[in-house]
Amino acid sequence: MERSRVAAGFLLMILALCCVVPISATDYTVGDSTGWTTNSDYSTWTRGKTFAVGDNLVFNYGGGHTVDEVTSSDYNSCTVGNSLSTDSSGATKITLKTPGSHYFICGAVGHCSNGMKLAVNVAGKASQSPSPSPSPSPSTPTTPSISTSPIPSISPSTSPTTPSTSTSPIPSISPSTSPSSSISPSTTTTTTSPSSSISPSTTNPTTISPSTTTRSTSSSTNSSPPTLSSPIAILFTCVAVLKLLLFLN
Repeated sequence: MERSRVAAGFLLMILALCCVVPISATDYTVGDSTGWTTNSDYSTWTRGKTFAVGDNLVFNYGGGHTVDEVTSSDYNSCTVGNSLSTDSSGATKITLKTPGSHYFICGAVGHCSNGMKLAVNVAGKASQSPSPSPSPSPSTPTTPSISTSPIPSISPSTSPTTPSTSTSPIPSISPSTSPSSSISPSTTTTTTSPSSSISPSTTNPTTISPSTTTRSTSSSTNSSPPTLSSPIAILFTCVAVLKLLLFLN
């Protein structure tokens, strides 16, 4: 990055120097080897030439001739005596300082009508100034084509998985009825049991659905022997103890 900045600065400095240094002008010898003389066609000589500000016109001529810069009307009519500038040194060098048309004739009588007249069109820049290279147009970024292929739709699996319901068979209810010596009227109660008695031999716990809830009447006798809390049982126990004591005596 640092090197690129240094290179860019150096390039800008060179361009600035090129702008400051004056561009060398071009010297055009009027008529070439023939020079500035009568019986010449200088309109043919200027054909194909480009004159610019800073260029020089060199007139080589002998005695009896002059180089007069005149207006457009005096040029067309070959009128002398109204020149803008004149020189008769034999080696006149005129610098083209302003753009536009410039007109020159020989001030000697009759020489202008004999071909000693020159018209040049001066451009705004020096002839040898390097034509500025066209700035590269910024490259238009090409927009990459975006593929619009449709995204394949993912259809969700609609096959529901049916959970397997294992229905373990309800073990058979085997009510064990052990006869009791007597049935107390007070023990006749109506009990609602949510589940029926299950045989202890069943190892796996079974779930009894609420629909199997039945109302059972304790008409069936309780399988367990009467407890001591019953009054009749206490009475029987006392009688048995008395019989045993009488027997021992």
